[in-house]
Amino acid sequence: MPTHELVTMQGILRRSLKLFTEQPSLVNNCYREYDDQYAKSGAKIGDTLKIRMPNRFTVRTGRVAAPQTITEETQALTMATQKGIDIEITSKDLTLSMDDFEERVIKSMIATLAADVEADMWNIHKDVYNHAGTPGSAINSLTPIMNAQKLLNKNLVPATPRYLVFNSEANVTLVPGLQALFNPTGQITKQFVGGQMTPACGFEKVMTSEYVPTHTSGTRDNTTPVINGANQQGATLVLDGLDASVTVEDGAKFTINNVYAVNPMTKATYKHLQPFTVTAAAAADGSGNITLSISPSIIASGAKQNVNSVPADDATITFTPTTASTGYPVNLGYFRDAIALVTADLDKRETGECHVERYQNLSMRIWTASDIREDTRITRLDILYGYKLIRPEAACLIFGE
Repeated sequence: MPTHELVTMQGILRRSLKLFTEQPSLVNNCYREYDDQYAKSGAKIGDTLKIRMPNRFTVRTGRVAAPQTITEETQALTMATQKGIDIEITSKDLTLSMDDFEERVIKSMIATLAADVEADMWNIHKDVYNHAGTPGSAINSLTPIMNAQKLLNKNLVPATPRYLVFNSEANVTLVPGLQALFNPTGQITKQFVGGQMTPACGFEKVMTSEYVPTHTSGTRDNTTPVINGANQQGATLVLDGLDASVTVEDGAKFTINNVYAVNPMTKATYKHLQPFTVTAAAAADGSGNITLSISPSIIASGAKQNVNSVPADDATITFTPTTASTGYPVNLGYFRDAIALVTADLDKRETGECHVERYQNLSMRIWTASDIREDTRITRLDILYGYKLIRPEAACLIFGE
């Protein structure tokens, strides 16, 4: 745009959207969609979007046909989050060039808003059941990264695009830890000059984020919980063997003895135990019994089979991390389309000046009204969005210290 262009509300909105899409965050490295069903009337808080999931089938052997019913499966994504930043613009501000206003105001405003949305999106870590690395141990080798890559491969996740997101602590220990390895000279130079991990081990983009969350384990003790009752399948699991009234946190990861993962297509048994995550916090009763809501559901047969067998009665449970009431950062390796971010148009108001714009599948609204006594405009910039981990098998946490 020309440098002499003066500040306008629509100009602010367009610059804001462009800057938002340039932020190095989960926001711009995920499956991002604009939902046009709200384009005419505007979206309302609580509206939902249905995301269609891929069908799965079993393969027949032999001449006789075995028709399967096509059942379309969807996931609901609730767009219930509205965030925004409100500023006061004076008549003097409006005489600035747009470039000056962008440097002084818009860049800081959008960086703050994008950071807040990213921090919100990191809540998906509770829904990720694959995990690698050792809680409390520094990430100073490629081993946890390769293990994360292995789990994505085992789940038949597409090879590209895959991304890694580390906190600064992991970046500090990982870059020096790889110096002795044989690497392309250009990659070593980039790491040395930039102090940042470069693409490696099949992950084509490596990012550092200060919004990587810390997962804190519940008060669960060091006793060994076990399966309470044989032949349990589905999204709930009953355990016993805990101390009375201990808690298991939302997002706790665990495996079950002798319950192995299977190839999603052939159903052949893998060598690693199927990982699970707890989807709702729970507390044991006075006898140490507890009922957990879990993901994925335990399915031992059919097209959606994900384990080689149902858990046996008294099969042991192993939580990760094993230590109670302790926090560990959860870095992330994932296939881009594992995480979905959807925006929709907010209502275009008739009072004041209001604009709604869309850019690269993101929608924002700017709305301003004047105060003639103070010679100012109160201006609000809003985004309405929803996010979800729509392909849990395509993401893997990497624990660190």
